[in-house]
Amino acid sequence: MKKIAELTRYGLHIYFKGYKFIMPLVVIIVYQYTMYTIMPVGIVDSFVMASYLVFFVLVWAGLSVSADENPVMEQIQMLRVRSSLCYYISRSAVLAVLGLLVSAVCVLFPVIQNVLNHKALFLRPLTAYDVLNAFVLVAGCSFAGGALGSLLHPRVMEDRKLAVVLTVLLSVLTVVRTGLVQEIPFLRYMAWILPPVDRIAYIYGNVDEFRILQTGLIFVALVGYGAVLSVIKSCICQKRKF
Repeated sequence: MKKIAELTRYGLHIYFKGYKFIMPLVVIIVYQYTMYTIMPVGIVDSFVMASYLVFFVLVWAGLSVSADENPVMEQIQMLRVRSSLCYYISRSAVLAVLGLLVSAVCVLFPVIQNVLNHKALFLRPLTAYDVLNAFVLVAGCSFAGGALGSLLHPRVMEDRKLAVVLTVLLSVLTVVRTGLVQEIPFLRYMAWILPPVDRIAYIYGNVDEFRILQTGLIFVALVGYGAVLSVIKSCICQKRKF
């Protein structure tokens, strides 16, 4: 566990030492100020939109983290900890921590804004129950997004331009999956390969209250999907070596 924590800390240090985190941060800041400039807004609607934003931001982060991995440094770290399993778990942990940080920002910002605006930011009073559900949804999307973004690792797909194009395509298809299946029914037999992010809008698109059971099921599905993708990527990387 200590080895995983140290590798995760080192991975986060490398990520924040560079400049690739700046643009995602700018996107988040611009979104937050744009979203909550006009008052009041719906609680459920605003957090559903935040879930989609975080999904795309973590896909972006997953691509960046994978692209920045240096084969020499990877081998050195594996030799140092003498465990490829610890190394690959730490890579997933880096994205998980990034996802939790982004989720916390996207959930806490409107909470703080609501307090500063004398609790007039939302159409109804914001409760701790709302905040809990919102964080769980957003965090689930962050895990799935990070895993999807890191799937086409340089050792999984050497052509980086193609990897970026395919990742973007999969991300967009994820969001519009429900609509596509309705228009082209046979796609439902292939749509299962995409993360269930669209279920959030399907369940919460026309309601004003969160339901913890539905939120929990979506979270489990998103985290499970992210875990499967992480295992697949790690197995391919381990098999292909360097």
